[in-house]
Amino acid sequence: AIYSALRAALSGSPKSTAFSVGNLRADDSAASLTSRRDTIQVATSFAASLGLSPLPTFAEEAKDEAKPPPRGWQMKLPEGWQVFRQFGVPGGDEMRTKELLLAGDPSKGAEVKVLRIPLQTTPQDPDGTGALTLIEYFQIPFPRVTRKSVVESLSKAFARQKATYAFELDGDGEDRVKDKQKYMLYEFDLTRCEGRQVFGSNGKICQRSDTGEVLDTKKFHHLNIQTVTPEPTQTSREAFAEVLWIVDISAPAENWKNLTSAVGTMVKTFTVGTVEQLNSGRNSTSS
Repeated sequence: AIYSALRAALSGSPKSTAFSVGNLRADDSAASLTSRRDTIQVATSFAASLGLSPLPTFAEEAKDEAKPPPRGWQMKLPEGWQVFRQFGVPGGDEMRTKELLLAGDPSKGAEVKVLRIPLQTTPQDPDGTGALTLIEYFQIPFPRVTRKSVVESLSKAFARQKATYAFELDGDGEDRVKDKQKYMLYEFDLTRCEGRQVFGSNGKICQRSDTGEVLDTKKFHHLNIQTVTPEPTQTSREAFAEVLWIVDISAPAENWKNLTSAVGTMVKTFTVGTVEQLNSGRNSTSS
């Protein structure tokens, strides 16, 4: 299913950071992006059952396909946030899910992850239907799929995690366009059970698997940002892959209202693009 790789990536020494926590800068070359170490080695599986409905145009008319330049990313972390893990952007031939960043504010229990997920066919989705659905939604001027359908498919990664006790979408989400690149945002509440979920006469409870002691559950609020970009490959001069980028910002629900400014900073500054686009975005945000 479409959520498999994301679900696998999301299960699971601090330093400060400058504006850009991405790894493609003006002095980087395409070759330098192909030899970075990784932390997550999971297979990507995508499938979807989505409705059909036109959306307003957001891009120019489609042009002849050409090999795209390599993409990097950047995002400004809020003041006081720490980087716990950070890894370089892999080359276009890397077809595994990669966690690129884990950062947060321990004092508020807040966290942000950045994931890079290549879209590809799998045994569960041999025709690549799920991947084609996302590519259409993010890159075609008049996609037939709805945002609601895409959100429902992507959010399964969270709703079906083993520790998920309850899941509820918050609102309908929204689309934003930055430098002709389409981004989708949506929010949800997720309640976690760190033990075993048991159904009884009084409903579902969370309890320790060894002693049966009833455990408290914890409710978190999440805001997700997604976009899809084409990436060059090193093995073929003509072929290129499509990559899903995900930013997952989360915190205990009771603390979310105190993170408005911090969340706004990350939403405003997260950008995926070429060296020139990242430099332009950084300068405009800093001015």
